[in-house]
Amino acid sequence: MTTTASARASHPLARSEAPGDIEDRARRPWRIDCRFVFGLLVGLAVLAGTLIPAVLAPASPTEQSLVDRLRPPAWLDRGSGEHWLGTDSLGRDVLSRVIHGARTTFIVALASSALGGLLGIACGLTAGYRGGLVDEAISKLTDVQLAFPYLLVAISVMAVAGRNLLVLVLVLAVSSWPTFARIVRGETLALRRRQFIESAQAVGGTDTRIVLVHVVPSLIPSLCVVASFDLARIIILESSLSFLGLGVPPPTPSWGLDLSESRQFVQIAWWTVLFPGLAISLVVLAANLFGDWVRDSLDPVLRRSRT
Repeated sequence: MTTTASARASHPLARSEAPGDIEDRARRPWRIDCRFVFGLLVGLAVLAGTLIPAVLAPASPTEQSLVDRLRPPAWLDRGSGEHWLGTDSLGRDVLSRVIHGARTTFIVALASSALGGLLGIACGLTAGYRGGLVDEAISKLTDVQLAFPYLLVAISVMAVAGRNLLVLVLVLAVSSWPTFARIVRGETLALRRRQFIESAQAVGGTDTRIVLVHVVPSLIPSLCVVASFDLARIIILESSLSFLGLGVPPPTPSWGLDLSESRQFVQIAWWTVLFPGLAISLVVLAANLFGDWVRDSLDPVLRRSRT
């Protein structure tokens, strides 16, 4: 009897939590994930800089004052209380340019990711649901684009087309769609064989209705994770193009452009490089950490292993 009871208790399907374990889990305090808090705080800061930069910035980001050029931050010698983070080589307030640069970076990255995501989702749904030659054609097209170093392609396009905000958004959007297309295609191929999809087809549901009502809602968790990581990647790509002089046209504030204009003064005015670079690093880190948190929160296996 004892051997049978122990074997039954050790069987994976027979395991159950004791009442004491359930009470301990109920009494366990709700844990706040640091990744979520950090991503939320940085996201709110960027959103504030996007919506109300004129309220937060102490000065105009484009106003020049050669008398105040290369003035250090307020807590250093020769620092001024009017310029908390100092000034650049043209006397422009560094803090104001960092705040207004958040608007440029966020709008460009969000528009590019949204446009590329829509294109990638449409291609992935078509390839995964239709299959056949359509699937092969779209898959080969994504493979061809992923085989090229896209930064070089973007540099060539921007050099020919010129520094234009619309062209920049389109170039960045084209870099995003293969990732979305691959993820959506794989998820759609798996969902297409599920029983609820076959039931919807059996009752006469059209392909459009099945995709919009049954397939797309099932893709939302994966899309949220992909979008967060893609947003961080686009921010780096936009900053790289701006650093090379092929991104946002001046005098529009941009973190990559500020790094490019200040790199020759890094030894005598380190603050002109530190704060724009720190802004890029914090936003990219926050987006990646938030994406990790979303992935862990939506994955039941990872969520169960952390409890």
